[in-house]
Amino acid sequence: MASGPAAALSSVRASCALGSRRNLRAVLTGSALLLWVLLPAVATGSGATLFRIILKDGTAVTSYGEYARVGDRIVFSMPLGSVTAEPRLQLVSLPVGAVDLESTERYADSVRYARYVETRGEEDFAVLTGEIADVLNEISRTADAAKRLQLAEGARRILMEWPREHYGYRSSDVRDLVALLDEAISGLRAAAGADQFALSLVAVIEPPTMPLLPPPSLAQTIEQALTVARAADNSVERSLLLRSVIATIDESARELPPIWARITRVA
Repeated sequence: MASGPAAALSSVRASCALGSRRNLRAVLTGSALLLWVLLPAVATGSGATLFRIILKDGTAVTSYGEYARVGDRIVFSMPLGSVTAEPRLQLVSLPVGAVDLESTERYADSVRYARYVETRGEEDFAVLTGEIADVLNEISRTADAAKRLQLAEGARRILMEWPREHYGYRSSDVRDLVALLDEAISGLRAAAGADQFALSLVAVIEPPTMPLLPPPSLAQTIEQALTVARAADNSVERSLLLRSVIATIDESARELPPIWARITRVA
């Protein structure tokens, strides 16, 4: 999309016929998020989104799907094995003190943004530009100056709120549309006889920029599980995790370097 008010207006008008009026909102409450984390151990397929739990020492371990914070614990499903097939999933909980929460959430924002861009970003943006185009058309058909101003300011509020609710997707294009409306609102205020200007200067949210890591290899999932076992403060969880590591090594012996597998299993 080209920059500038004229190009933005052209894009708004062209988008009138694009997409449907669907407005899909994926809302994850704390309880729903916990349920999502608990279910993968028995019910997930191979298409789960891979998050990362960043430990205090900087190590990034894989979470198979969303993680949850439950009290003073971080709960997630850790994959053991090939993440492109059907990995063995181990439910893990770590103390919050072992996790770099800020980096973990920043990474999660980047994952969610990438997933949103891949699945729904363009469709939702087409709906937005269609809504703004409808408002502009209504303004052009309205004779009452005060009503025209009200419509334009309402459209501006929609634009300012949209990036915050959509991971900052196409925020630069939203800024172009806001600039376009600001010009129009200035003229509409003068036509309506308004002598005060009170436009909100709320900053448009930018998309997350933390780079995503590639999916872990089979050996890397094992190494990550060993790292988590060392960080675990519950002996029962640690024992279960180490038993899962041994089982994974035994089941995947042909896919692992023999010497590495033997040393890791003994350790």
